[in-house]
Amino acid sequence: MKRLVVLAVALIATACATPYQQVGTTVAGGYSTNRLSTETFEVRFDGNGFTDPKRAYDFAFLRAAEVAIEHNFPYFILIGHQDDTSTEIIRGNPTSFTTGTVNTYGGYGTYSGTTTTYSNNIPVTKPSIALRIFCLESQDALGKRPCPFLLLK
Repeated sequence: MKRLVVLAVALIATACATPYQQVGTTVAGGYSTNRLSTETFEVRFDGNGFTDPKRAYDFAFLRAAEVAIEHNFPYFILIGHQDDTSTEIIRGNPTSFTTGTVNTYGGYGTYSGTTTTYSNNIPVTKPSIALRIFCLESQDALGKRPCPFLLLK
């Protein structure tokens, strides 16, 4: 039974994560592309509070590969990246509990008690990844410099 509950929670959380889509398709986030020069692009992926940071990186790299192919470049190298992940605090309604004792003496009563208020603040992390890529027509364009980020077609 516990496995079924864990599986259901995992499926629901995954379903709410930002899908691979262009920004503006929904309010959930997505990718965007900015051309900086003929061969240089900035690719960004913005996730929502249910998106795993690794998934955001994967989607950013997927988009980088698509951009290179869309502009007829079979190769690209990563020349910069920036992690703009943010954490917001979602403020929920506070919950209060009151406990106490009522004592009556004849026609009079007294109350002594304690009220405890719990804050429902929830931190929500939203991954945001920007990659700067330089596109190449061939591996030879790098010259003799080794590049660990060369991605082949």
